[in-house]
Amino acid sequence: NMAPKLTLTYFDFPGRAETIRLAFAIGGVQFEDKRIGFAEFGELKKSGAFPAGSVPVLDVDGERHFQSVALLRYAGKLGGLYPEDPLAALCVDEVLDTIDEFTVPLGYSMAEKDEEKKKPQRKDLCENFIPKMGSVLDKLLGDRDFMVGDSLTIADIAVFGCLSSLSSGRIDHIPVTIMDAHPKLKAVAERVAAN
Repeated sequence: NMAPKLTLTYFDFPGRAETIRLAFAIGGVQFEDKRIGFAEFGELKKSGAFPAGSVPVLDVDGERHFQSVALLRYAGKLGGLYPEDPLAALCVDEVLDTIDEFTVPLGYSMAEKDEEKKKPQRKDLCENFIPKMGSVLDKLLGDRDFMVGDSLTIADIAVFGCLSSLSSGRIDHIPVTIMDAHPKLKAVAERVAAN
């Protein structure tokens, strides 16, 4: 069975593609990491290159696919980082969906150009969304070293992606220490970083 030819296209920063890049890298899956600038993205978007008008997109043997969480699952399946057992896969999906639920309001606040409107949105994220997400993820983790089962999956990679963007200092009005209240999740992220 020939390995598919894979090209992942995104901007030259972590964003919504970093977890996919990591899943390919940790899973030992060969792929082309194509990074584009905003001007090039604009041109390509005008020409209809992106099915939903956004990136990341993944070309699999020349066929274009999109939706970052779906792409992360696919990368996980190729690299053996997504469980074949249906229940374990459900547990991984719970983690991915918990994080994605938080990514949506974060995205809205990123799209907000008006600083006066952005501040209260970010305050709401810090006081409500992020602590809630953290406590749900803590419950899912329990006393284990990994989010699901006893080895690394894309659930751990998703936690890493989430925590590294929150602590990056790139997001205004979100303190980089916001996840310090969740040392066990930070330990999960560190296990991923070690790979």
